[in-house]
Amino acid sequence: MAWVRKFLARENNGQNAAEATKQWTLAAALRVTCTAGSRRMTSQQITTLAQAKSIARNLGLTLRQVRSGGYRVNFRDGDEATAQYRDTLEDAVHIAIEMARTRAAQMQLDGQGEQ
Repeated sequence: MAWVRKFLARENNGQNAAEATKQWTLAAALRVTCTAGSRRMTSQQITTLAQAKSIARNLGLTLRQVRSGGYRVNFRDGDEATAQYRDTLEDAVHIAIEMARTRAAQMQLDGQGEQ
């Protein structure tokens, strides 16, 4: 997670890493992993399965490598109907981000409807 703190510190206009870590929320996770100043993450930034799993875990998702060599992304409380399968690690991370965005938007709409 050190690379996340460094990345957040750089994105937060030079704030120190501890400050940047405190600001880690779902919205911040989506902003950092998706847009990063309108740049998408490249395969050089996602180099290991452990880093990809960490990103998915912070977004409330699971990411697993399946026997066929592909990757399975799902919500922590999801079943097979919500699972997404991808061939590359980079694609798996991008679909995880999209799934988290969709769920966050849905939760926000549900929250507005209750008020």
